[in-house]
Amino acid sequence: MWYFGAGLVDGGANGFTNDISLAFCDTSIAAGAGDSTSSTDYCVKAPASLNKTYFAVLQKEAWTGKLKIGHNTNTDSVFQAGTQPINVPTRYYIGSTSNAKANAEPSFFDGYIACVLVYNKILSSAEKIILENYLSAKYNIPLKDNDIYQFDEPHAGNFDFELIGIGKANDGASQLSARGEGMIELNNISELNKGEFMFIGHNGKTLASAKGNLPTGIQYRLDREWICSKTGGSPKVDLIIDPKNISEIDSKDLRLIIDTDNDGSYAMEKIGEGVIEISEVTRDGRYIFRSVNLKHGNHFTLGKVNKDSFNSEADYFSPNGDGVSDTYYIPYAGKADIYDRNGKHIKTLTTPAFWDGTNNGGELLPPGIYFLNVNEDLQKTVTLIR
Repeated sequence: MWYFGAGLVDGGANGFTNDISLAFCDTSIAAGAGDSTSSTDYCVKAPASLNKTYFAVLQKEAWTGKLKIGHNTNTDSVFQAGTQPINVPTRYYIGSTSNAKANAEPSFFDGYIACVLVYNKILSSAEKIILENYLSAKYNIPLKDNDIYQFDEPHAGNFDFELIGIGKANDGASQLSARGEGMIELNNISELNKGEFMFIGHNGKTLASAKGNLPTGIQYRLDREWICSKTGGSPKVDLIIDPKNISEIDSKDLRLIIDTDNDGSYAMEKIGEGVIEISEVTRDGRYIFRSVNLKHGNHFTLGKVNKDSFNSEADYFSPNGDGVSDTYYIPYAGKADIYDRNGKHIKTLTTPAFWDGTNNGGELLPPGIYFLNVNEDLQKTVTLIR
């Protein structure tokens, strides 16, 4: 993470004046700052090695001239660096010990830099914590402070891909929406106390379909799974999905599937609890699941409703409490009216839903043939047995 105000530019400045650079070496990280009359190099001694991955922070405040440098979330060292303007075209260096006054060849870092992140503002404490956890998960870098995300280790499943987060730091600074490189965005979290954060990361698997470990009525789910890491309470949040890479699943058929009890299985999840339909589609074609209650450690994925099971042939179910075919699943979104063989209306369901063999009053119905009318255009014959 390397901050400076004007952007990474080569403005064709004369010489190397007004330079701010970040250097790496075996025993320290260094930041150099110079103005038109002097040149200064500052060094933070931190155990660092060319054979070990780490990240550094360089931050310059335009209004104070203070230069801060830090290493793997260690407390920043702060220096008064003079009055170099950072909002004018100039030349900046990453991985060098350039000296504006000595007029000598600078030393350059001889190694690999995985990425450079540049911001045109000073990040808040909440933004820094989220970013540091993202970098820690992505590059397997241990954090000294604020190591909040807990599912990026092998024993936890290596959910360290495309991590995003929202939260509120102890100083009250907050970041309340997150949209990273992946297909999921977090927004509209219901409430956050100081020190509470939510992170979402996935296991790196493809978006191909998987046929095992499915709730009733789901044809298939994505092989990719996400996990929720939270501190504090359990506020609800909107999950927004960019469907461009899963275009084969229509919005009416897509379901969010959550392992609500963290038992490693989706098979027993119920409609409206662990199986959730889309709340709305945005103008730009993204899908919104509103006010989702994700708890710490919940795995979740996306699946497609199995409409093929809803056909013109008679179906059977036996709501006798033995755990086998106790409910009948109606996958279509809309309304289902249920009638007995004499044409008497006995129940109305908002679908998709499971029918448990009861009437509108919750009373168990006798065995027999029942007729379902879904959305006034689909008919189904169902046999209830006990």
